[in-house]
Amino acid sequence: MTMRINLRNAAAMLLLTAPFAAQAASHLRVSLTRESSLTQDGTAIITVTIANDGDEPGYVYRPESPFGRTDDEPASDFLEVKDSSGNLVPYVGSRGHWGPMEIDHFLSIAPGQSVTKRVDIARSYAFGPGGVFTVRYTTIQRMPPIPELHRNRTTHERLESSELLITVDRPGERHQVH
Repeated sequence: MTMRINLRNAAAMLLLTAPFAAQAASHLRVSLTRESSLTQDGTAIITVTIANDGDEPGYVYRPESPFGRTDDEPASDFLEVKDSSGNLVPYVGSRGHWGPMEIDHFLSIAPGQSVTKRVDIARSYAFGPGGVFTVRYTTIQRMPPIPELHRNRTTHERLESSELLITVDRPGERHQVH
């Protein structure tokens, strides 16, 4: 009887800790920063940095990241933007079609390296009359179609940043990001 209870407790602990173990295995870290100066051309620019703190290469799926376009517009809704009431702000930007997933759709980040991209979110989210917003990078960390990379993975991890607080003044005229 004691053995059965201990096995049941061990199984329960495994089920409870499995989601956290998957998150802890990620070696990519995302941070967001903002530009604080008022721009003349009505932009709202944030900077996304993805760093690899691990000892193996990390991969970022370009179509779901700031690295999916060569200009400073977002390639998709990889940012979660909320107004001061906590409501999601709709993404109204472009969504390019990349076709089936291929190896060249991934950005490889070597151990100890980081990549940075400035992104103008002014025309890609429906900011309405402006105000205070929270911005957070959030996406599923996909893996390139290389079988060796998928051997020990049972789930896709989330790649997320902490929240960044911004103020957008009257979109459509001039935007200030604080």
